[in-house]
Amino acid sequence: MKTIIFSLGFDISGIVSTLTNISLEPEDKLIFLIPSRDTDRSLQARKEIESFLNLLAVRGLKLNYTYLKVNEEDVQEMLKVIIEVILNNKGEIYIEAIGGLRSIVVAMTIAAILLRNKIVSFHTIAESSGKRISVPLIEPTVLNLDHIDLEILKLATFLKGKITAPYAEIELQLSKPTITRRLRQLAKKGLLISVAKKPATYELTPLGWLAARLGKNNAYSCDKS
Repeated sequence: MKTIIFSLGFDISGIVSTLTNISLEPEDKLIFLIPSRDTDRSLQARKEIESFLNLLAVRGLKLNYTYLKVNEEDVQEMLKVIIEVILNNKGEIYIEAIGGLRSIVVAMTIAAILLRNKIVSFHTIAESSGKRISVPLIEPTVLNLDHIDLEILKLATFLKGKITAPYAEIELQLSKPTITRRLRQLAKKGLLISVAKKPATYELTPLGWLAARLGKNNAYSCDKS
């Protein structure tokens, strides 16, 4: 069973698009996060989403749904509520931060990162195009790198994003097994991506660029390990 948590704003087009394009089964659960204060526009949005869900039910896809009011002026309180929702729902959890107030989207994002192992996917909307886009749920510890890892990433930035294992061995004066192991570990963390095998060549991912930029040590010398 799927539980999909939406942030519901005034425009339901993003929600309609999501429900139309993802695989759903009868009895899957939808949770709409809405602000505690009702307005004419928010009430109208709810009427529209209910009409759409009724249409799906007529076509044989009956989905359970509920509205969950949150205090849009207290991010910590919202965070507590959203975390409880995630922990109390079994099955696959999806988060769709595709509308609604910014404070609600922020709380959803924080909750998703904290409970990333329980989340199947997190999406938001590119407002310029209306396209639904995937958001990576980065594990904070992924940026906890030691001296050698940082040296490899920084050397890659110096080389405009790409680094080969042989070049790293020579430049950093490390053994082939050490470089090979380190490059694979960095790729597993999502900081590098393998682009060629002979010679072994890796390219920085956007997260890899970030990790290199955040590193404090700017020297290219390191202890052998």
